[in-house]
Amino acid sequence: MKQPKSEPVYICSICGKDIAGDHVYIKTRRGTEQHIHYGCMLCRKGKELWRD
Repeated sequence: MKQPKSEPVYICSICGKDIAGDHVYIKTRRGTEQHIHYGCMLCRKGKELWRD
């Protein structure tokens, strides 16, 4: 019997919470990968993304 494929769980680069499902994926020129919630992208709109 085949087992259903489980979606991988990523960690948000901004808030540090688990991401299950749709999210923003960014691969930089250096080769680093970032996974970000859509909610984190919306609340950070217009601000510098990586500075607190």
